[in-house]
Amino acid sequence: MPIKNGLLTAFLTICLMFVSPIVVFARDLIPGGHNIGVELKSDGLMISGTYDVKYENAVYNPNRDSDIKKGDLLVRVGSNKVEDLSGLLSVLKKDFEGRDSIDVTIVRNKQEQVKSLKLIKDEYGNIKTGLFIKEKVLGLGTLTYYDPVNMTYGSLGHEMVDTNFSPGVDLSFGTIYGSDVRQIKKSVNGKPGEKIASINKKEILGEVNKNNRYGVYGTYTKGPSERLVLEVGIREDVKLGSAQIWTVVKDDKIEKFDIEIVGLKKQDKKDIKGISFRVVDKRLLNISNGIVAGMSGSPIVQDNKIIGAVTHVLVDKVQYGHGIFIEWMLEESDALVRS
Repeated sequence: MPIKNGLLTAFLTICLMFVSPIVVFARDLIPGGHNIGVELKSDGLMISGTYDVKYENAVYNPNRDSDIKKGDLLVRVGSNKVEDLSGLLSVLKKDFEGRDSIDVTIVRNKQEQVKSLKLIKDEYGNIKTGLFIKEKVLGLGTLTYYDPVNMTYGSLGHEMVDTNFSPGVDLSFGTIYGSDVRQIKKSVNGKPGEKIASINKKEILGEVNKNNRYGVYGTYTKGPSERLVLEVGIREDVKLGSAQIWTVVKDDKIEKFDIEIVGLKKQDKKDIKGISFRVVDKRLLNISNGIVAGMSGSPIVQDNKIIGAVTHVLVDKVQYGHGIFIEWMLEESDALVRS
């Protein structure tokens, strides 16, 4: 969960169309609050590190000897596109015979580069590359809403990223799963806490089709058992004062906690951090001492309308947080239907 500009982006962790407010908001949403696991993959294999490989009287390391670094994205081996570990191993075994190196294509800072990767067999005949490979990125967050008309959902309210990888690695597709909260690690000023949760990969809730600075979006395959609906609150409806966040702090039970909206930004176009609030609920303060990582996406409800989602915690004042207006999230999920 990266810290940027003094704020924690709380999780652990693509073409828009203009939508008439009359069309967008003449419907209700099923509010979220559910804890979810988010698994994302890229169009290639993520290099999460390198290691030394001993051979003959030498030591090979791809970082030092081939300029292949942690954070690079491996997209091709020779002329073969690689998308998973089994595919990579198959290509290496097929192309290994009679060769001690192979050209690989990596993406770094949005640019493709070709490198020479040394191939070394150990005493058991296994191929050693010196690369640690990661197929997917896994994180936690909160689901904000289900749209029962379009069968889409919105969650997190900010981008899910892995700071181990270079800028431009596209993590736009994947799966969301059910998740249970096992423990809350409390926040303290200067060190935000987090939800500690399990992810049930047998409980597939939906597909991820978009991951950008406004959240994680997709289509759902398993909707909520309760079909409570709330009216959408547009920006002009939102006011300073009492509101609630809906989130999970134990197991899978969604609970409502009181906040006070203390600031509103006038936004005429899509942006983040439009809502500023502080936690005033004594029970939540006792449990978490404020906002913790994993609450990203928790719906903000005021006057029985869903108006936004939690997105950030103030690192030095963990009882305070920011949220995104629900309108901007709806633009993102609506664009999926029109694309």
